Amino acid sequence: MAIGLALPIATLSVFYYDVHHALPIALTSLFYLSPVFYPASLVPSAYQTLYFLNPIAGAAHPLPRRRLRRPMAVALLLAGTAAQAAIVYTLGYAVFHRYATVFAEIV
Repeated sequence: MAIGLALPIATLSVFYYDVHHALPIALTSLFYLSPVFYPASLVPSAYQTLYFLNPIAGAAHPLPRRRLRRPMAVALLLAGTAAQAAIVYTLGYAVFHRYATVFAEIV
């Protein structure tokens, strides 16, 4: 997931030189929005699906005891996280590969 996010950011930093100034602000904001700081029980039930679309929620979410009795639910949560990571990596690589031929001309 990290590489998939880093490749488009690297591409943007070639074209726009101020990306390195905005990146710490964006990363800090995303860090505090990540579900590491709050449990799923604080999220209203109407937004639970949106909460678990966040790939960090699947990897870092402490599962309640009732879910531990159902290993299929845990496996589905981790499989969804892996699928999201694969999609992000594929899209990031496609963006980077698309513009890689232009890098030498700009730099």
